[in-house]
Amino acid sequence: MSPKGPNQPEPDQNRANIYLSTYRTVCVAEAFDLPSRDVEYELALRLLNQDPPLDRRILEDLVGQPKRYSDLKPLLGDRNDNVLTKALRRLRDEGTIQQGVDLDQNQRTYRLTELGKHVVFRLHEMVPHWESIQAYERGKADLEA
Repeated sequence: MSPKGPNQPEPDQNRANIYLSTYRTVCVAEAFDLPSRDVEYELALRLLNQDPPLDRRILEDLVGQPKRYSDLKPLLGDRNDNVLTKALRRLRDEGTIQQGVDLDQNQRTYRLTELGKHVVFRLHEMVPHWESIQAYERGKADLEA
């Protein structure tokens, strides 16, 4: 196991903090009749802003069936394996993927959670709008130049 810094919580603690934060937000929203926080939207927006979009590619590759680490490796291109490990850990801590074990081959597998499926669905709704906004921004910048 890799050493953790003094102020870095364990992954399970991160997940608990995310859930607790979401629960508190929903309770406050209900008490004051405010709209609740949209976690799916926030995660989808983070994925849209990520460059290069490795996390998004991982989630889209996991749609339909679990995959092994070696199946996800081609998404890296020429980058280091450590990049994939960190991305998988980040997605697992956010609650969008779940790590399991393929008993037939005795290898780790990764699959989408329900939250992950909703985030991918939200991404597919947002991408056309996001691309339109990006094209508008590029055109605006070209006109100003």
